[in-house]
Amino acid sequence: MRRLALASLLSLVGVWAGCGLISSDVAEIKFNLPPRMYSFDSSTFNVPAGITGEVPCGAGQIVTDCCNPPAPLPAPDCSANPITCEQNENGMDVCMAQASISQSQTMNLGMEVSQLSGLTGVVTISIKRIGYQVNSNTLDVDLPDVSLYLAPAGVTDASDPNA
Repeated sequence: MRRLALASLLSLVGVWAGCGLISSDVAEIKFNLPPRMYSFDSSTFNVPAGITGEVPCGAGQIVTDCCNPPAPLPAPDCSANPITCEQNENGMDVCMAQASISQSQTMNLGMEVSQLSGLTGVVTISIKRIGYQVNSNTLDVDLPDVSLYLAPAGVTDASDPNA
């Protein structure tokens, strides 16, 4: 009698799982990452001062090489920040400075995410989506794409393979 009841219960569970009555992600815990605020001061980017407008460049322009403009224009230090001739959003070739800016913050998901507090043992965390919002851009150009990275404790460089 017990075997029959157990077999019936197992087949009933199999039917519920097959019909979608039991979720396949029953072991998943979904949560939102705690919000973070970042602020960047463009004066720390080591971009040459004095040029804030677009400088046309390339064949047929006064400036053909952004790193070696004709006199009396100042020659920028392209070893500190590469300056290349690229198309802007209007299709015009202009000198563009390349600057990589990095900032890191430590997160303790076990303490900051209530759904994860109390979990012990081996836990695998998968991040499916990260979003960001730019609240204010004080640069005189559009903000380029921003890349966000998550990494284990101690990793603070986006070029680290663990990021």
